[in-house]
Amino acid sequence: MGWSVAATPGHMATRRLDGRCAMSGDADGAEEEAEVEAIPVAAQLLHLVGGSAWLGGSLLANLFLVPFVFRQPAPRQRELVRSLLIGPERLMIGAALTVAVTGLLRGTALGPIDGLDAFGRPYGATWLAAVLMTLTVFAIGGRVTSPALSRLADDDRLWEGDDDRHPEQRRAVARRVRIGFGLELVGILAIVGSMVILQRAD
Repeated sequence: MGWSVAATPGHMATRRLDGRCAMSGDADGAEEEAEVEAIPVAAQLLHLVGGSAWLGGSLLANLFLVPFVFRQPAPRQRELVRSLLIGPERLMIGAALTVAVTGLLRGTALGPIDGLDAFGRPYGATWLAAVLMTLTVFAIGGRVTSPALSRLADDDRLWEGDDDRHPEQRRAVARRVRIGFGLELVGILAIVGSMVILQRAD
């Protein structure tokens, strides 16, 4: 003689509730996992956008803007320095800071560098070299390029009197601008190369 137990409405409701809780838990876990995965993607996107803007701005300045500005007559150079060189330089500084911050995050909090021993591995050594190169580019901009641009824009003594009154001083400051932008471009290209190496070492 067989026995059968009919499911009561309470049992059925409990099973439905348990099923919904399980599904809700799975959905919450998937949502949290998606949010966690979105952070590295966003950091990488900002890193690439900032790097592209930084490199593009430096190429534009070195290949076109700086040569164009200093080919103009002396009375016009000062105005062009303010409009074509100082403004874009500020945008490049913003792009460079974006690259620096996201690069630090991608290497440490979001990356494999979790201690000093990581610098003995290819990724860590390359990442550290990129950080040092970035600091070097910042130093060149802060000590060479920006002061020279500011002097050309703000120092009235360079522009007093006739065009030929202070040509040597103006040319010396303009030469510092060219050297600063050129060294920055070399450093940025080296940083981009290190980024390619990091992608392969990751």
